[in-house]
Amino acid sequence: MVKISGYWGQITEQDSGYMADKAYGASLSGKIGRLDLAAGYDRFEDLDAGFTKISNNAVWNAGANYNFGDFILGAMYLNSDISDKAVEKGADTDGFVISAAYKGAKVAKQGTWGLWGNYYDQGAGTFIAHTMKAGDWGYFTKEGFKGYGVGINYTLAKNMVYNLDYYDLEGKESGRDSQIIWNRLQVAF
Repeated sequence: MVKISGYWGQITEQDSGYMADKAYGASLSGKIGRLDLAAGYDRFEDLDAGFTKISNNAVWNAGANYNFGDFILGAMYLNSDISDKAVEKGADTDGFVISAAYKGAKVAKQGTWGLWGNYYDQGAGTFIAHTMKAGDWGYFTKEGFKGYGVGINYTLAKNMVYNLDYYDLEGKESGRDSQIIWNRLQVAF
């Protein structure tokens, strides 16, 4: 089965702390046996990323996940066409994410759990509003980052999943280091 999706709109500060006059994109995904494939394109015009103002940025991505049953391995390549004064001179604009996951908490089944780990090597412009925004994030938007994240999730009760994540990230040009611990309780209605 092949799935095609797209969006168009504006990003306002009320939504995310970021603003863009125009944001649009499209994605294509499909499954071949145990292999999930996906590709996408996202474009942001007149973007104010909080720390950085960027005229225009488009991000291309392509990725694959292979399901071994309880274990999933994945990889994604990202490339940005950002060419703006907001980016550190010489910073690369492409990158990748390697991922691994074991099982995973099921929101409807108490006692289920999962583990995950990712390695990030993302260039400037390959991310806009990353979920790990903390620490020296203002530098990361200008130069990209590399490092890893690991986490565990557990279903405490039906529709209640607890997540605990740890990230150790470093700016690709400056070497600025950030460690982030993030925990959250997700409740579904």
